[in-house]
Amino acid sequence: PNRLDRLVQMAERWDGYISVAIYGKKDEEDDFRRKVESFWNDHAKDLKDKVIIHLVIDGRKHEEGYDDMHYPHNILRNIAMEHTPTDLVFYNDIDFIPSVDSHAMLLKHLSSMPQDQ
Repeated sequence: PNRLDRLVQMAERWDGYISVAIYGKKDEEDDFRRKVESFWNDHAKDLKDKVIIHLVIDGRKHEEGYDDMHYPHNILRNIAMEHTPTDLVFYNDIDFIPSVDSHAMLLKHLSSMPQDQ
């Protein structure tokens, strides 16, 4: 399944900005870029005002048998967080689709907290 489609579902439910880092390997870069660009073009009306996509190309040479243990989870998270246009971040995985109105509920909860903390 195309996990990018989950981004559309996430954007439909999350009212705030979404900063996402997407990983690709150097030897697959051209195809990777085409797929992401095609995805963006197909869904721009749903994503353009709220989603920022950061392509992260892994330039290391991958040998036969290279496994996902080396998948750069922390690097991707940090890139997405460093380039978010907001002061507050709700860290989320693409496999987790937030509840409808969860962004508004979190903001409401935050506004009810004492400001001196």
